[in-house]
Amino acid sequence: METIEETKSKFNWTGVMAVSAGHFWIDYYAAILQSIVPYLVINMDLTPSRVGFAIMMTNVATSIFQPLFGHYADTRGNILWIPVSIFWSAAAISSVGLTNNFMVIILLSALSGFGITLFHPLGVIEANRHAASNEGLGLSIYSLMGNLGFAVTPMIIVPLLNSFNRAGFLISFIPGLIISIILLMYYRNKRPAITINTVHEEVSSSSKKKVLLLTLIEIFRACGYSTLSTYIALYFVSKGMSQLNAGYIQSFFGIMSVAGLFLGGFFVNRFDIKKLMLYTMGLTIIFFLGFSFTSGAVSILFILITAFLYRFCFNVSILAGQALLPNGKGMVTGLIMGIAPAVGSIVTFISGIVADASGVDIAVKYTVIFAVLSFIMTLFFKPEKGAVKN
Repeated sequence: METIEETKSKFNWTGVMAVSAGHFWIDYYAAILQSIVPYLVINMDLTPSRVGFAIMMTNVATSIFQPLFGHYADTRGNILWIPVSIFWSAAAISSVGLTNNFMVIILLSALSGFGITLFHPLGVIEANRHAASNEGLGLSIYSLMGNLGFAVTPMIIVPLLNSFNRAGFLISFIPGLIISIILLMYYRNKRPAITINTVHEEVSSSSKKKVLLLTLIEIFRACGYSTLSTYIALYFVSKGMSQLNAGYIQSFFGIMSVAGLFLGGFFVNRFDIKKLMLYTMGLTIIFFLGFSFTSGAVSILFILITAFLYRFCFNVSILAGQALLPNGKGMVTGLIMGIAPAVGSIVTFISGIVADASGVDIAVKYTVIFAVLSFIMTLFFKPEKGAVKN
């Protein structure tokens, strides 16, 4: 059986890659519903508004529970819930192909979401544990694999549905089943409890306030990023670009976001956290304004750089919060990975209403407000001294 001391002594590539592989597939299942909107509308007789409402409500409902599951991960989290949560999510979302009932689809999506919600706090803690002193690298690999899972979902599920119709949902369950079995075999002889600290030290009210401020910073960041990532293709179409080329830009937007998310982890151990957050958010505002007042290739370049910068400090924020609450890492993860995206999805829905009323140009460009608010909030944030340093 693996001991805590052995785990903390050096970077454990096997452990990090195991939980990261799980993250790849859990985020694959998380992205299925929004990847098959045309199929749901055409083949399952759902209106676009119903599909959009189902996606929004599912994201909000599951995200709200992230802090609760994060607290569970900190206090009684069991490593075996990692493979179980993948199996649960895969089984639930794959069952969508068995029904046309709108309420049943929402129920199945929510059930899948609970597994997704449980996985993330446990996964982050496990990745950090195996990363030893190099938590930035461990979290970067973990986040990269999850984002790749999100990115490849349409490439897997859409061809499956085109080739096998509804049976494609059930076929899509197979990888989840396989990775669940592999991880169950890997973890069964490991330390059962994820949490290392059994004695919970008193946390100062100052640290709690800092974590809440950090969450607010990420909420504003999520509002801007979520709106941009959703409507950027439609924005360029409104400027006369073809849907195909606009789709390519949206794909590159996602790729640049993943690159920023991954590379940010390498800088967290080398630079002052607050300065890193301020510089990247300041540059985000500058490049976004450059995008807003230019056109053509320059505008495209600026928005892709904006995508890179928007996601650069996501892992930095998680690690900064965990340094403030060392015995509440799961709770911090739940707040930043749960509440922030939930609010972001609501703002994205509202931005859609703005786009309907005033045009997508206004809906996209007003998001600079959120970047400015995030920058202002960061000015008041004071990270733990020596946090996340090697």
